[in-house]
Amino acid sequence: MSAAMIATPLLISPHDEPLYEVIDGQRMKLYRGAYESILASFLMECLSPFVRQHKLGRAVVEVLFDLPLTGRQRRPDVAFVSYERWPRDRRKPQGCRILTSFSEQL
Repeated sequence: MSAAMIATPLLISPHDEPLYEVIDGQRMKLYRGAYESILASFLMECLSPFVRQHKLGRAVVEVLFDLPLTGRQRRPDVAFVSYERWPRDRRKPQGCRILTSFSEQL
């Protein structure tokens, strides 16, 4: 098979905003390569069924977390959010960050 016939996935849609984190007030663009994406997918495949089976919370991918005490916003490849922090029946916002302090309005 020639290289021209092999599909190359686009990890960022041209219509989407590039992934970023905010560190010390500076917006930092994130670069995710194939290795990081494959590793994150593997971790999600392992974590998500366990979390669901034991009704512990949610496993999420590339969600922006606001960390108000540090002044940072971080976007881990894979993260766990417990039902204690984000109740199971709480509405899941669209286009909003998950906050570490849930007394704040989304």
